[in-house]
Amino acid sequence: MSNYFSKFPVIQYQKDKNTSLYLSNIMVRFSFEEKFKNNTSTYFKYTIKENETPELLAHKLYGDPEKHWIIFLMNNIVDPFYDWPLSYREFNEYIISNYDSIENSTSTIHSYYKVISFEYSNGNYLKEYYQIPEKTYDELPSNDYKLYTLPDSTEVIVNTTKITRSYYEYERIKNERKKQIKILKPEFINSVVTELEELLET
Repeated sequence: MSNYFSKFPVIQYQKDKNTSLYLSNIMVRFSFEEKFKNNTSTYFKYTIKENETPELLAHKLYGDPEKHWIIFLMNNIVDPFYDWPLSYREFNEYIISNYDSIENSTSTIHSYYKVISFEYSNGNYLKEYYQIPEKTYDELPSNDYKLYTLPDSTEVIVNTTKITRSYYEYERIKNERKKQIKILKPEFINSVVTELEELLET
């Protein structure tokens, strides 16, 4: 597949403050069929492992590292650097590049949250986070417990508390979410490759 990429338009990506790269823009010429992305029978969910690159994953799943572009298209990945999860080392380098130091990122508040926990008498537990303005955060009590009885006589303890999230934590959670992706099942690969070949030949 490597020869295919030379036919795609080139786009500039800003890796960090000091580095820019020129890469093939695979999104321009090839429109990935929505039936693959939205049909649960055509894909499975996957958690990207530490230091697992798109090429390594494509080799493991499809037997060809050049087919990493299929993983990109399946997950609407446009920027292969920051749409893909960073490794621990890369993440810390990114933090230092953008926030000057790890210490700055951990000591500076990014957002404020009201946290509501529901503890049911049947053992179930639910926690929900709501982002709020700083003023609302300041006015909330640190902890507030209330006991409610639902219409079906189930008792639930509702605990309202508040937390802050640092820039480091914000970036960490965002990076962790990128690890959850969709993988096109191998049996559908040939039809995708055939469609791309037909487009590039026109």
